[in-house]
Formats: sequence, C-alpha cells, structure tokens
Amino acid sequence: MKRYLYFLIFILAPLLGKSQDFEIGVFGGISNYQGDMAPDIVWKESHPAFGACLKYNMSPYFSLRFDGNYGMISGNDTNNASTKLRNLSFSTKIYELSGQLEFNFFRFAQGLRAKKFTPYVFTGISAFYFNPETQYNGETYSLRLYATEGQGYKDGQPNSYNNWQLAIPIGGGFKFHPNENWNIYFHASYRMTFTGYLDDVYGTYASKQQLTADAGQLAPTLADRSGEKTGVYYGYPGRQRGNSSYDSYIFMGFTFARIIPNKICPVMR
Repeated sequence: MKRYLYFLIFILAPLLGKSQDFEIGVFGGISNYQGDMAPDIVWKESHPAFGACLKYNMSPYFSLRFDGNYGMISGNDTNNASTKLRNLSFSTKIYELSGQLEFNFFRFAQGLRAKKFTPYVFTGISAFYFNPETQYNGETYSLRLYATEGQGYKDGQPNSYNNWQLAIPIGGGFKFHPNENWNIYFHASYRMTFTGYLDDVYGTYASKQQLTADAGQLAPTLADRSGEKTGVYYGYPGRQRGNSSYDSYIFMGFTFARIIPNKICPVMR
C-alpha cells in the first residue's frame, strides 16, 4: 500500500505546493479550413477570428484552458486546378467551445527557476456549430436545407448532417511571460472534425429528379454547378462529388492573458 502511496505522491508532486493561478484572456488571429475545396490550405481564404479564454495553471508544466472562439471558413473550387470544373463554393461561420490540456516543455512562470518563455503543445475536445452557405445569382443559400447529395431523403442516401459537431484540437506554440501580470501566447491549432460536410461536399451526386422532388427546384442547381460556364454538366447520379474524408479547420493567432494569482498561496517568482 505504501508503494502505491509513494507513486501517487511522485505523480502529484508537481501540482502540490504551487500557486494555481487563473488567467483570463482574449484571442485574435485567423481561421481557415482544409477539405474538398482546399486539399491544401489556401491562405488567401483566411478570415479574422477572435475569442476569449479562461486558464487554470495546475503546475509550471500543465494547464487547463477553456475557450470560446468565433471564426469563418470558406472555399472555392476555382482555387485548385484539380477541382476547378466542379465549380462549387461555400462559406460558414464557426462558433466553438473548447477544453484543452497544455504541456509546457520548460518550467514556465511559476515557482523557483521558472522560465519566461517556453514552447508548448496541447490537445483536447471541441464542440462547434457550422452552417455552410453559398452565393447564387446574388443571393445567399443555406446548403444543408437543399440536401445537395440527397441527405436524409431516401434509403441508401447519407443521413442529413447535424450543424453541431465535435472536433479534436491538436496544436502548439510559444508562451511568453513579460511581467508579473501578463502572459502572451502564439499558437496554431488544427481541428480534426468527424464530418465531411463543413463545405457541404462529401459523397456522390444524387439524382436531379429526386432532388427536385425532395428539396425543391433550386436543389439540383446548387448541387451541380459544373456547367455554369461551359454549359456541360457532369454531375450524374453516383458520380463522386467529394473525397469522402473528414474536413478540418484551423485557428492561429495570439492570446493576451491577464494573470489572476491565488491569494492564499502567492506564487514565488
């Protein structure tokens, strides 16, 4: 029994006797995406992103971070030679709540021999809301409502996707501790999702007759835009429309965080 007690003390030792500071901060940066319309990230499709965070520093090496983030992602087939003929485009706002565990490579900002700089990595879980839209004849249309791949209307077709999804954030960056009151972070995070419909493109083309019957006359027009410039449409039923893989999005930027020290156990700087 003592052996297990010693082992537990060894594991928890970095967390004990240390100031457990909270931080509250704001994030500013960019958001982008990787998926059917961006096999490689297209940086000109980046958009402003911002958010707020609450952090709990468990030790000089481990922290818990809770984020609320907003960003926009977009894509256009004309950005890629391999997808240009498909001629689809989309944009969607991303509203995200995220919890992450951070690991510092150096002893950072707390206790004796603490560093004022460290690289760090993190991972966790995110829940986010999205709703892909497109422009057609000067109007904006919510693509999910038009079931562009026949989602949810017929046996053998994919289910309609949910606007709320989960993602796994994986990323890293650098932390700076310029003074007693502030920390500054530069970080980039890749959000791996469990949906291929961030851009409303995932599987195969559906029957245009079926789309018209199920989702209205505009549905086949939004589903297959390949002939808008050439007059030749190639979206016949069963033809591959997407790459059948999950999409991802990214957040990248800076966080400025105000330190709220534990008054009971002041930190030794």
